[in-house]
Amino acid sequence: GAAEGPNVVRAGAYDDWRKRIAKMPADDSKRDTWMKPPLRGMFRSLHGVANTLRKMGRSAEALAAYQELEALDPNRYSFSSYVNYKANVPEVLLRLGDLAGCD
Repeated sequence: GAAEGPNVVRAGAYDDWRKRIAKMPADDSKRDTWMKPPLRGMFRSLHGVANTLRKMGRSAEALAAYQELEALDPNRYSFSSYVNYKANVPEVLLRLGDLAGCD
Protein backbone atom coordinates (compact mmCIF):
# COMPACT_ATOMS: atom_id res chain seq x y z
CA GLY A 1 0.00 0.00 0.00
CA ALA A 2 0.89 3.65 -0.12
CA ALA A 3 3.10 5.16 2.55
CA GLU A 4 1.31 7.00 5.32
CA GLY A 5 2.40 9.60 7.80
CA PRO A 6 2.51 13.32 8.47
CA ASN A 7 4.89 14.18 5.61
CA VAL A 8 3.45 11.99 2.87
CA VAL A 9 1.70 13.97 0.15
CA ARG A 10 -1.12 12.27 -1.69
CA ALA A 11 -1.08 12.05 -5.47
CA GLY A 12 -2.55 15.19 -7.00
CA ALA A 13 -1.86 17.36 -3.96
CA TYR A 14 0.57 19.59 -5.83
CA ASP A 15 -1.91 20.31 -8.63
CA ASP A 16 -4.65 20.96 -6.06
CA TRP A 17 -2.35 23.37 -4.24
CA ARG A 18 -1.47 25.23 -7.46
CA LYS A 19 -5.18 25.68 -8.26
CA ARG A 20 -5.92 26.81 -4.74
CA ILE A 21 -3.23 29.48 -4.56
CA ALA A 22 -4.07 30.76 -8.05
CA LYS A 23 -7.24 32.16 -6.46
CA MET A 24 -5.35 33.91 -3.62
CA PRO A 25 -4.00 37.46 -3.74
CA ALA A 26 -0.24 37.59 -4.41
CA ASP A 27 0.46 39.10 -1.00
CA ASP A 28 -1.49 36.44 0.94
CA SER A 29 0.93 34.75 3.33
CA LYS A 30 -1.05 31.49 2.98
CA ARG A 31 0.49 31.14 -0.52
CA ASP A 32 3.92 30.45 0.96
CA THR A 33 4.49 26.89 -0.19
CA TRP A 34 7.87 26.70 1.52
CA MET A 35 6.24 27.06 4.93
CA LYS A 36 4.31 23.81 4.36
CA PRO A 37 6.94 21.10 4.89
CA PRO A 38 5.10 18.32 3.03
CA LEU A 39 5.14 20.50 -0.11
CA ARG A 40 8.85 21.31 0.06
CA GLY A 41 9.83 18.20 -1.89
CA MET A 42 7.58 19.22 -4.75
CA PHE A 43 8.92 22.77 -4.60
CA ARG A 44 12.48 21.45 -4.78
CA SER A 45 11.51 19.18 -7.68
CA LEU A 46 10.14 22.09 -9.69
CA HIS A 47 13.35 23.98 -8.94
CA GLY A 48 15.29 21.02 -10.32
CA VAL A 49 13.18 21.06 -13.48
CA ALA A 50 13.81 24.80 -13.93
CA ASN A 51 17.56 24.38 -13.43
CA THR A 52 17.73 21.42 -15.82
CA LEU A 53 15.86 23.35 -18.51
CA ARG A 54 18.20 26.31 -17.98
CA LYS A 55 21.28 24.10 -18.34
CA MET A 56 19.82 22.55 -21.50
CA GLY A 57 19.47 26.01 -23.00
CA ARG A 58 15.67 25.86 -22.97
CA SER A 59 15.44 29.33 -21.49
CA ALA A 60 11.77 30.12 -22.18
CA GLU A 61 10.67 26.88 -20.49
CA ALA A 62 13.09 27.47 -17.61
CA LEU A 63 11.72 30.97 -17.09
CA ALA A 64 8.17 29.59 -16.97
CA ALA A 65 9.22 27.11 -14.27
CA TYR A 66 11.00 29.84 -12.26
CA GLN A 67 7.88 32.00 -12.58
CA GLU A 68 5.79 29.14 -11.25
CA LEU A 69 8.11 28.94 -8.23
CA GLU A 70 7.57 32.67 -7.72
CA ALA A 71 3.80 32.17 -7.82
CA LEU A 72 4.00 29.28 -5.37
CA ASP A 73 6.12 31.18 -2.88
CA PRO A 74 6.26 34.94 -3.52
CA ASN A 75 7.88 35.89 -0.20
CA ARG A 76 11.17 34.02 -0.76
CA TYR A 77 12.32 32.92 2.67
CA SER A 78 16.00 32.81 3.53
CA PHE A 79 16.35 29.69 5.65
CA SER A 80 19.57 27.74 5.13
CA SER A 81 17.65 24.87 3.53
CA TYR A 82 15.55 27.13 1.32
CA VAL A 83 15.63 26.77 -2.47
CA ASN A 84 17.08 29.97 -3.92
CA TYR A 85 15.19 29.93 -7.18
CA LYS A 86 15.85 33.63 -7.87
CA ALA A 87 19.61 33.15 -8.30
CA ASN A 88 19.40 31.87 -11.87
CA VAL A 89 16.56 34.02 -13.23
CA PRO A 90 18.86 36.87 -14.42
CA GLU A 91 20.88 34.40 -16.50
CA VAL A 92 17.71 33.11 -18.17
CA LEU A 93 16.43 36.63 -18.80
CA LEU A 94 19.75 37.61 -20.38
CA ARG A 95 19.65 34.56 -22.64
CA LEU A 96 16.17 35.61 -23.71
CA GLY A 97 17.33 39.19 -24.33
CA ASP A 98 15.13 40.62 -21.57
CA LEU A 99 17.56 43.13 -20.06
CA ALA A 100 14.73 45.11 -18.43
CA GLY A 101 13.60 42.03 -16.49
CA CYS A 102 16.98 41.72 -14.79
CA ASP A 103 16.41 44.56 -12.31
